[in-house]
Amino acid sequence: MTIIGRLNRYARRTAPAGYSSARQQQAVRRILLIQHCFYVAHLFLAFFLAKELWPLVFSAGEPLPLWPVFWLNEANLRLTAAGIILFLFGGAVGAAMLVQARIFRVAVAIGVLLAAALFNSFGSISHGLHIWFWMAAMFALFPSVGEDEILSSRALRLRVISIFVATQMLVMLFYTLSGLFKLTNGFTYEPGAISSLSLHALSVHVSASLFGSQGGTILGDFIIENPWLGWPVFLAVLYFEIFAVYAVFRPSIQRMWGFFLITFHLGIFVVMGIAFLLQPVQVLLLMAWSPFAVRDTSWRQLAIDMPVIGVVARELLGPRPAAGDRQKFWAAEMQGLALLIAICAALFFGRFLYRLIF
Repeated sequence: MTIIGRLNRYARRTAPAGYSSARQQQAVRRILLIQHCFYVAHLFLAFFLAKELWPLVFSAGEPLPLWPVFWLNEANLRLTAAGIILFLFGGAVGAAMLVQARIFRVAVAIGVLLAAALFNSFGSISHGLHIWFWMAAMFALFPSVGEDEILSSRALRLRVISIFVATQMLVMLFYTLSGLFKLTNGFTYEPGAISSLSLHALSVHVSASLFGSQGGTILGDFIIENPWLGWPVFLAVLYFEIFAVYAVFRPSIQRMWGFFLITFHLGIFVVMGIAFLLQPVQVLLLMAWSPFAVRDTSWRQLAIDMPVIGVVARELLGPRPAAGDRQKFWAAEMQGLALLIAICAALFFGRFLYRLIF
């Protein structure tokens, strides 16, 4: 069997058991409500983006245009910026009022792409807009019909559910790649540098981030002075980031994963003073409020369903499985871990090629 076939079997084995028509309709209602919440949140984002972009265009001098606004230097900068902001606002208002109209959802994705490129052309990088764009692009694929028609059609229900799960996987892939890059840096750091897995890694990173800032943060000095407390927190963050994609296939741990990632972003603010405003909203909508998340999961089941840790927890806390069940469990776990190892190996190889070429 091919690797794709094995991954498909792994996904089916770890997905919620056969959704009935009623459960599909319940999940679709929640997904469509999440879609509405996203576009309402985007309306506020459009306002704040315009508030940040307009003075930037008037006072920051000549930009270094990035794709897809590479033509900025050949056009009237202020007129072009005004057009992008109005396009962003128009798409946001239209999508918030007529979410079933795909033209407005496509306009939202294009507006975010143009606004992010314009903002980044002035020298700073807004990472939050990257994931927001991809989420908007995925939501633009939802059927352009009313809720009643979607609920009455099995094909449309499955399409909505498939697009939402794909969005979950795409957004969680950002966290998985972030964790894998941190992990690879722990083994491929430059001579004389501190490994990302070092006991002092977090305290050094926090001190470097706060160096030259005018004021401290709530917990920044505490983490710098007590690196042994920050180290296990960093390892926990590394664990939850690396296995973020894995959590999409485990409904019982989706809510926990979502709330931990939200806490992670809030922790960055209280420790380093860096505010992540968009990422907590995305994680809240996709994971913590997921229509597939299992409510009232016992701590025992959470421990068993945790990646890697669950292998030990299953032996210690779970019922004694039959020989066939044990073999299937280990096969599923090994296939999931093999996927992550393959991604990690690809990152190592890509890093090697980059250094070799550049």
